[in-house]
Amino acid sequence: FSVANSASLVFENVILDGNRDSGARVKSGQGMVYCAGSARMTLKKGAEIRNVKIDSGGGPAIYAKENSIVRMESGSMITNCSGSWCSAVAVVGASSKFEFAGGTITGCDSFSASGAKNGNGGAVYASSGRIEMSGDALVTGNTGTSSCASGVMLYSAIGSWRGRLYLFFAGVAILVMC
Repeated sequence: FSVANSASLVFENVILDGNRDSGARVKSGQGMVYCAGSARMTLKKGAEIRNVKIDSGGGPAIYAKENSIVRMESGSMITNCSGSWCSAVAVVGASSKFEFAGGTITGCDSFSASGAKNGNGGAVYASSGRIEMSGDALVTGNTGTSSCASGVMLYSAIGSWRGRLYLFFAGVAILVMC
């Protein structure tokens, strides 16, 4: 899917399955849902993007750039996705934003060209973009590089959290009150 030129796309009670076990791949640098040019994309309750794989570049589930906004709400999911530098949501550009107001990102991994799990953001990657987490947003069970984030990675980006922020390190949960 390509959402561009101020268009909006809303998914509710639908499953988008990338069929990664069949060898299907998403085009490098775009993602299963590609948002550009002030586009807006929303995952609502019952919406799930799963089983997406990309061989190099981009966030395979959702890739947002050029002033675009991606929003996940309670009851939505991104699961079992793989990418070389990000696997679930990539936000690129100073005016692009990921509003993570609820839902779950789980079972996603980043890997290198050789297949080793060592990409940058196992779930969410922002480069000069903005990530806002609130509500029941949950990032868990994702894999990235040992030197970077397996959950959320901010690279010259802005992140904000409201409510309770749980950080998981080696099986230990740490609650940060914000």
